[in-house]
Amino acid sequence: MNNLKNKSPLKTIFAFILTSIIQLGYSQLVLPDEHFFKDYNSFNVDFIKKNKIRSIQLTYSEKMDGEIIVSKPAIKRFYFNQEGRPTKEVYIESRGIYKDSSTIYFKFNASNLLHEELITYQSETIKRAFNYNAKNRVQSIVTTKHYKGKEDTVSIERYKEPYSDESFAKRIYLNSENRPYLEERLYYENNRIIREEKDLIITSKSSTKSWSYKGHLIDKIEYSNYINRNEKGVYQFEYVNQNHLEYAYLFIEGELEKKLAFVYSPDDSDHLEALVIRYEQEGKIEIIQLEYTYY
Repeated sequence: MNNLKNKSPLKTIFAFILTSIIQLGYSQLVLPDEHFFKDYNSFNVDFIKKNKIRSIQLTYSEKMDGEIIVSKPAIKRFYFNQEGRPTKEVYIESRGIYKDSSTIYFKFNASNLLHEELITYQSETIKRAFNYNAKNRVQSIVTTKHYKGKEDTVSIERYKEPYSDESFAKRIYLNSENRPYLEERLYYENNRIIREEKDLIITSKSSTKSWSYKGHLIDKIEYSNYINRNEKGVYQFEYVNQNHLEYAYLFIEGELEKKLAFVYSPDDSDHLEALVIRYEQEGKIEIIQLEYTYY
């Protein structure tokens, strides 16, 4: 099954975190985050607009230690308008003579906030409608499924923001009975750049995320406390001349989990050609190659 059909709307809710990071002035295609190319939030809107990028295609290959490189039968394409905003995301996976594909369409409102997602897969369409409060923060997401002419409401997610200023915000997640099940506390530096996030779950689970900067994001630390299991993850980012991402690392409980290397064109230091990911525990390397079209 492709990886678009089950996209979580929470990534969209937290897009403001990446928006805050953009304020640091990254002059590169991708933003420093732990999920590179997972969805359109990986991309720098200003960079896309400046360089007049129409589409980006990702092709995947991998190899195990001691083996040859093998192409994976999947591609992902992102399409953008002339303002750098995404319009469509396509995933295609080949299975012999058959192809499995899904498409996501994006619609933005006048404030450049995501207004609607349409996810199509075979004869099924999932629609997510996003509603915002006066501060342009998501207050509800309504998900409906359309299948063979029938429409069903799958879920309605609601959020409250009882307090928000330049340095702190509190958000409360409500269940289908309008009862809180998670409280989120966000702490900011100047210009509302995210510094720390604390998630308090009603079932006594909790997690904390913190970000550190030196002109650019240099590390992100995540602590999780799930009853009898505690875990610490550390993401570290290195740059070329403090301008372009060169390496990223993920450590779990102090052990290197994966290392990412960013490969740029020798003729243009802004042109990202590939991302090479080394999975240390598995002895595997994944290669993601990028191809572009332009306006």
